[in-house]
Amino acid sequence: MKRLVLTSVFFVGICITWFAQGTDDGTEESVRSRLKQYVDAFNSRDAAAVVAFWTEDAVSVQEETGERTSGRQALLEEFTQFFDDYPNANLQGNTENVQLVGSDVAIADGRVTLFTDGDSVAETLFTAVL
Repeated sequence: MKRLVLTSVFFVGICITWFAQGTDDGTEESVRSRLKQYVDAFNSRDAAAVVAFWTEDAVSVQEETGERTSGRQALLEEFTQFFDDYPNANLQGNTENVQLVGSDVAIADGRVTLFTDGDSVAETLFTAVL
């Protein structure tokens, strides 16, 4: 159950810093690239690198329970604990849709699969506001 809850923390309701990085051009491909960078950071198991993708006031919503995690510091604590509990965790994701809703805002959704220990697999949908 903990894996499922934390899987949702990783992507559902995520607010990723996108344009502040200064390297994106506002295209759909740049959104997909930024989300891939997030997955790569996750797979390096570096909680600080993962949390750097989130805005300071980001809110993550657990899809099944509606539980909210607010702010970078709270997310850092959750990711740190998760990586301690699951040192072999691996995330795979697929961005299925990107909607550019302004010159500096995009909404993306897709699916992620989290592999933890052994045969443990959790799949979930995500929505990201960038």
